[in-house]
Amino acid sequence: MPIKLSATRLDLGTARLDNANLRAYSEVTNALGNVSGATTINLALGCIITATATAAVTWTVTNLPSSSGYCAFTLILTNGGRYTMTWPSGTKWQNSVAPTLSVIGTDVLTFFTVDGGTSWQGSVTIQNSSSGSQMWVWGSGNAGKLGLGDVAHRSSPVQLAGTWAQPNGSQNNSALLKANGSLWVMGDNGQGNLGLGDVIYRSSPVQLAGTWIAVGMGETFAAALKPDGSLWVWGRAYEGQLGLGDTTVSKRSSPVQLAGTWSSFSLGIDHAAALKSDGSLWVWGSGNLGRLGLGDTITRSSPVQVPGTWTSVASGSTRTTGIKSGGSLWTWGINSNGHLGVGDTVHRSSPTQVAGAWNSVYAGAGNVAGFKSDSSLFIWGYNTQGNLGLGDSGIDRSSPVQLAGTWSAISLADRHAAALKSGGSLWSWGFGGSGRLGVGDSLNRSSPVQVPGTWVSVRLGNSATHSAALRA
Repeated sequence: MPIKLSATRLDLGTARLDNANLRAYSEVTNALGNVSGATTINLALGCIITATATAAVTWTVTNLPSSSGYCAFTLILTNGGRYTMTWPSGTKWQNSVAPTLSVIGTDVLTFFTVDGGTSWQGSVTIQNSSSGSQMWVWGSGNAGKLGLGDVAHRSSPVQLAGTWAQPNGSQNNSALLKANGSLWVMGDNGQGNLGLGDVIYRSSPVQLAGTWIAVGMGETFAAALKPDGSLWVWGRAYEGQLGLGDTTVSKRSSPVQLAGTWSSFSLGIDHAAALKSDGSLWVWGSGNLGRLGLGDTITRSSPVQVPGTWTSVASGSTRTTGIKSGGSLWTWGINSNGHLGVGDTVHRSSPTQVAGAWNSVYAGAGNVAGFKSDSSLFIWGYNTQGNLGLGDSGIDRSSPVQLAGTWSAISLADRHAAALKSGGSLWSWGFGGSGRLGVGDSLNRSSPVQVPGTWVSVRLGNSATHSAALRA
């Protein structure tokens, strides 16, 4: 049946809405960041919600903005098909069947109610919106990590052939996922860090066998997650950063499975942290200056648990940050430039709390950023080239400082950063060497400057000297 619209009536197939009392509408993005467990959508903070699932989620909705009972919101959900989604009570789906969401990529879902949230009608507006996205790259081309067939730098975005779902990178490598779960790697391979069974550099994407749902790159090692929760590692092994129980084998040039079942992970320069589905956090690799959070500086070659129940983790080059159940943020490791956000420059070998309630956290080589529960974005740490985006350079921040504007996502790298605003505009700042800001030159910027285009995601990698982003 076709859709019919009149001044008093809307026909939607078998459903009909008469004399609708429309509420005021505002496209304000409520960026929840990484979500797991009991998660509340607070509509007072915006009716467009973005979120990335890192474990099973139970959704509830509060603060409907209309006293009439009519209300709608849009949920832009990444990795929703990877975990169990328990939808708001009373949710009804088209044909009475909940949708199968994307394991890799982003789905757009719309919910509306006519009875003040007692029941919801849910529908999928866009299925896997990342499946056909264009990948654009820029910055340092050393070792061929841009995947463009050469080692030249690019100061403006250049399209990489194909369609992609998820980028990742490190100082001299890149890894890209397609929506079908295929994994492609390029760049420096001196430590076998491309996982291709050799040490030959690649300047164009080469496929790594298997089906994957997430990938991360450390400085000289890498890890990737398969749909069954198995975590595989490869590359340099001297500091135990592969977690395989030894430091005598210098490198692995092909993926090796790490024991256990995992839900997410994050890599630093020479250490790693990962979450299991029960919320337990495990760390391994170099313990230099306490970056493992175990109360000492001892290197671990096998995973060791950090006490607590956690919802997300982000490893900077030489530090680690994580969010516990309830939204408290904790940091540990090297703190020379105030990277830990606790108001001083003292190193910590055990988790130390950063004030506030937080939804998500991101770590780069010298900076940390996080979204608070009200969707405001804060940043702190190293600022020698304006890489905090606060309008100055050379003034480090040892406590979180709010970044002006309304933001939906951020990614931090080696002395530069990029972030998305609602509406898809992309902004970058910090060190501009090798063109890594994507604005046509190599100048430093201490305040955000817009990268032309409309974008859906950006990922830099915590020690990356290049950038990659997906266009709408």
